[in-house]
Formats: sequence, structure tokens, C-alpha cells
Amino acid sequence: MPQGSHFRSTLLRAVTIWLLGTVISMAIVAHAQSEGTAKPALPYTPNAGLDKAFATKVPVLAHIYIEGRKAFPEFAKAARIRMENFKGAVLLIAVGDDQMWPAADMATSIAATRKAAGLDTEVLLFPKAGHLVGGDGYSPNDYNTPFAMGGNAKEDAHAQTTAWPATMRFLKKALQVSP
Repeated sequence: MPQGSHFRSTLLRAVTIWLLGTVISMAIVAHAQSEGTAKPALPYTPNAGLDKAFATKVPVLAHIYIEGRKAFPEFAKAARIRMENFKGAVLLIAVGDDQMWPAADMATSIAATRKAAGLDTEVLLFPKAGHLVGGDGYSPNDYNTPFAMGGNAKEDAHAQTTAWPATMRFLKKALQVSP
């Protein structure tokens, strides 16, 4: 967001969240700005998952996040974005084989919290897709990264080609946009 601009949650009627690093980070920034305060970060320490993360030839960074949440539950609780406070429509897109962080668990948690608050939430979960899913349609991944991403070309392609049109349908409906 440009410096000096303010996020006003009252202007939002719908939100889609692809539970992947970049998009969720933007949502966190927008949320923090909407409340006027920064959210606490989840600290990572050498004792919180690094041993598990680097125990394999291709590191699985999800262990650092998962173990960090266990080691610092007070920070995890303080950093939680309270999606139940957002009354608009929500579409969550998550993958089940994300090796960077537990996207499916986060989507399930957000959906359950919103359901308990009487709010509808759509969830698209792709159990066999990995972290590199995202974008506006199919964008082949080369999987040439130093870290484990999960998924595979077939499952990621299915998730990508399904999620983008579903996102467009969701936004048209939620925002009542005529074709």
C-alpha cells in the first residue's frame, strides 16, 4: 500500500485468501493497517524446528513454522488474524501438501472460526497440490528451489486451473458484478 494510505475493512465486501506466503503476507499487512497497529511476528529459534527442517536433503521449512507455533503459543495467539471479525464473503484457497507452512490446517481453522461466528466461508482445498500453486491460471513450476515445496506438476496444474476461475466466480457473486 502506498505510504499514507489506510485500509478500511468497512469498504470490503469480499476477500479471497490464497493460503500461500505472498498472498497471506499481503492480507496480514492489510489487516494490521486496518487496526492501525502492527501484529506480532512469530519468532523462530534454533530450537524450534530447525533440526526437523534440515534433517532431509531438501529442507522442509514447514517444520520451523509448526514448531515455532508450539514453542511460542502466546505469540501465535497474538499474531492470529481474527477473520471472524470480517463479515464479508471469504474464499480460502489452500493446498494439502504445502511443505512451507500448514496451509490446509490454517484454512480449516479459519473456516471453523468463521462458522462458529455464523459466517459463511468457501474453502477450495487441493490435498495433493503444493506451495507453488498460485497465479491467474496455469503457470508451470520448475520446482528448482532449494526447499521442499510439495505437490507435483499434475496436482499443482489442476489446482491452478481450477482455483483462478473459481476465484473470479466468487468475486463476481460476492461483489454482485454483472458479466
